[in-house]
This record gives sequence, structure tokens and C-alpha cells, in this order.
Amino acid sequence: MVAGDPLVTVVIPAHNHEAFVEEAVQSVLDQSYANIELIAVDDGSTDRTAGRLEEIAAAYPGRVRLLTQENRGLVRTLNRGIVESRGAYWCQLASDDRMEPDNLASKVALLEADPRLDAVCSDSYCLEPDGRRRRMVPAEAKPDPCRVADPLDALRAKVFFPSFLFRRSLFERIGRFDEAFRYYEDVEMKPRVLLRARVAYLDEPLVTWRRHGANTSRQALLRRREKLLAAEKIAAWPEFAAHPRLARRIVADACLA
Repeated sequence: MVAGDPLVTVVIPAHNHEAFVEEAVQSVLDQSYANIELIAVDDGSTDRTAGRLEEIAAAYPGRVRLLTQENRGLVRTLNRGIVESRGAYWCQLASDDRMEPDNLASKVALLEADPRLDAVCSDSYCLEPDGRRRRMVPAEAKPDPCRVADPLDALRAKVFFPSFLFRRSLFERIGRFDEAFRYYEDVEMKPRVLLRARVAYLDEPLVTWRRHGANTSRQALLRRREKLLAAEKIAAWPEFAAHPRLARRIVADACLA
């Protein structure tokens, strides 16, 4: 750690991922950036996730802060992670995913170099069940720069939301995650960030998203319900007041998704 390096809070919301949570935590502990506050939150797991986190916290005293709670869902858990955090920068890591070793170092360097930026996101890997890895953002869809002024472009931006590193102060300006949602933190928050914050994009795969049969993101009915709710909320934003046809299209597209 270099003297003066800002503190970064990493929140790992964990629910029934006993097979993966140790790898997720270890990927944060193995970061080339050292000044990290790691908060793991067990969200009412019914498997051995809480026990694995207790063992990890005991093995790394002072490096892993463990919180436990009755099941509240992902969105409320992330908001608790914001409230509990002390870092100048904040990010999340799903308990079945992992960070690449230079994730935080690369993103902090970019944010420290440009105080006008509110957040930075990056490309990511998708890890298939057979062990193959592929990049998440297609070459033709690189959002460079990813901050956009047009509402439709904000909704079309091809960015992987869990790759974001935020200035914690951004939440004070645009608000925390909307607790009208339970499972999908990105469907409303991503366009809110892209419309109301200054965002940079790193064309490097710095997070690995693991695809497996228990991914919440593969539960189509849940995602469709929350996507429709997000569309209704987004269409009412002041940014869309001058675009009534676009607002109607947002809701119609969500109904068809």
C-alpha cells in the first residue's frame, strides 16, 4: 500500500453460494491494491455460506468484516453495505463471481487522475460451466466514452453493472439502490448512473461473472417483473419529459422482454 492510497470498500452480498464464496473473497484479498475494506454480508443463507464466511473471517482477522442478517434480498443488502462502508470508493462483488488481480488498482488510478469522474466500469469475463471464458462486451459495442447525454443511448449502453467502482459520494447525490426492487439492482440503477453521473470505461476484463444453473439472473420471470417496474419508473424521470414516445417505448420493450 502506498501512503495516501484512498480506502476502497468492497461489499460481497452472499446468499446460498457456499461453493463459490471463498473464491470471491480470496479474489478481493489477492488484489494488487491493498487499502481495502472488505464487508461480507450473509443474507439469510440456508446452506453453509454463513459458516464458510465465519471460517474465512477467522482466518483473516481484521481483513474480512462479516455481517449477518435475515434474508432481505440483494438490493437492501447492498444498501446496508453502503451505509456500513467507510471507503472513499465503493463497489460490489457477487458471492459467486471474482475480481481480476488489478481490478481495483486500475480503476482507482483512473478515478484519482480525474476528479470529475464519478465512477468507472470495465469489460468483464463470463466463465462458462465448462471452464471456458469469454469477454462480456462485444467489440462493436464498446461504450467509449460510456457517459451519454441522450436517454435512449443510456439505456442501450453495453456495460456490465457489477464492474462499476463508484465514488461513495455519488450515492449522496443520486441516491442509493431503489428498494422497490429485491433481486436486480442494475435494472434501474444503471441507467440512473449513466444519465446522472460522469462515467469512464476501461476496455479490460477486470471482473469474472460465473454462469451456473443457480444464477438469479437466469430466473426470467423475476427479471421480467423487475424490468417492467424499472421501465415504469424510468419513463417518469424528468429526463424523459421531452420524449413521451420514447418513454412509452421503454415500457413496451420491457413488456416484451
